[in-house]
Amino acid sequence: MAAEPFYVNGTGGFTTEVMAAVPSVRAKGGAEGVYAAALPELGLGMALKIDDGAMRAAECAAAHILCRLGCFSAAEEQRLQAFLNPAIKTDAGRDAAGIRPAAVLAFPD
Repeated sequence: MAAEPFYVNGTGGFTTEVMAAVPSVRAKGGAEGVYAAALPELGLGMALKIDDGAMRAAECAAAHILCRLGCFSAAEEQRLQAFLNPAIKTDAGRDAAGIRPAAVLAFPD
């Protein structure tokens, strides 16, 4: 996966872009809003499911979780802005709204 992220998700896909930006992250989206990632350097894994099955919500949530876990440098975070703050476009291509997490990931002390 790390050697050829394109084969996991194709050109411009969230999984491809995350693994290209951060080779230590192994990530994969599934059907109906399921997303998982392995973070071997942190000894962690992450899995999530979006109730309505929307992949764009799963990608945004996964991006924010990975960011909150410290997986991205400032440059990597900038590179992944389209997934951290995705826009919803009208049929005419204008920004109509955006997707963002409804809660902040908090870790116990």
